[in-house]
Amino acid sequence: MNKKTRIKSLIRTVFGGGVITLIFFLFVACPEPPNTKPQLADCPVGQSPCEDDSTACCWDTTSHNFVWEIDTLGEYGSYLRDVAIVDENNIWVVGNIETDSGEYNAAHWDGSEWELMGIYSNTLDLYSIKYFSEDDIWVTSHCFPYHWDGNDWTRYHLNDMGMEGVCAGNEIWSNLSSNIYFVGFEGSIVHYDGSSFTKIESDTNINLQDINGTDEIIYITGYNVDNNGHSIALVNETGIWETDYYSESLFPTNLDLGILGRMYSTFSFMDTTYIIGKGGIMKLSISDKIETIVPSNLSFVEGRVPVIIRGNNYNDIVWIDIWGEIVHFNGVSWKLLQDVYNSYPNGQMRIRSMDYINGIFVGVGSVFVPQEKALIILGKQVD
Repeated sequence: MNKKTRIKSLIRTVFGGGVITLIFFLFVACPEPPNTKPQLADCPVGQSPCEDDSTACCWDTTSHNFVWEIDTLGEYGSYLRDVAIVDENNIWVVGNIETDSGEYNAAHWDGSEWELMGIYSNTLDLYSIKYFSEDDIWVTSHCFPYHWDGNDWTRYHLNDMGMEGVCAGNEIWSNLSSNIYFVGFEGSIVHYDGSSFTKIESDTNINLQDINGTDEIIYITGYNVDNNGHSIALVNETGIWETDYYSESLFPTNLDLGILGRMYSTFSFMDTTYIIGKGGIMKLSISDKIETIVPSNLSFVEGRVPVIIRGNNYNDIVWIDIWGEIVHFNGVSWKLLQDVYNSYPNGQMRIRSMDYINGIFVGVGSVFVPQEKALIILGKQVD
């Protein structure tokens, strides 16, 4: 290497080292400014950081928008009492369907048409249905349960099984086919464990109308249709049924004490239970034992007669009143949906039950114009 080459190499080394040293001192002497933005909340599934406070979690909202179809079955004297949704192409309804060719008590939707069916006896008036699989279906008549095993229907005459006075046909609830509850008139509760039936003492003679729950907690609501309007909510959290709320009045007397007046229906999801009554909707947080009342004027209960409340999640809940007015909660707000009601306004329909699964809504009952027919309301949630 000649002298000139060594000088150039030295210059590159000195200046290159200087540049590296300068960059190092710039990083050390001038650190990045601290992040003053608030830490985003680490939210569970179904929630996101709130718009007005990113450190808190808010429920994601679901759509208030539904596409509705209304269908009727049968002729004069037809009505439906209950529905079970498996999916949008597998829906079962039960009740009483009168036709020119005969009488039926059930119908099945396969995605394209309704097939009329006769369960056990075509003239048997059915009250409720619970579907587990194509070979495991339960229905009830006025007082007794019936089971389909894939080949035959079997009736279980509870009175003949030593349960005198039991009439548990109003509603069925279950989380497993070996853990089924039937509720009905004059405080009747019957449990089925997969092999045998047991009468459960309720300590009330109020007619039990609805039952719903989770693996951890089950609620029953009931009321008597008479002048005194006595109403009750029973709870089973420890394996024992107890009275959680009791009202002697049709109308609410003290919302601060959780007295909703007549309590119509209940729905539970994870650690939260909802009870809809004359005074509004009570939200019960099971884990921290907190009661929150959504007043009737905010939940649209005011002036209406609720039939049933159901939901898919905390942010996707619906309830329907006896005249077909539907209310949806999207995680933030309750919205009154009147498209169905406007099709048959002024008491031209009567709703008896409803099911709501994965954005599919089916309500059942009867419509009186131009003559009484079985009514089916099909709704699909859209964005």
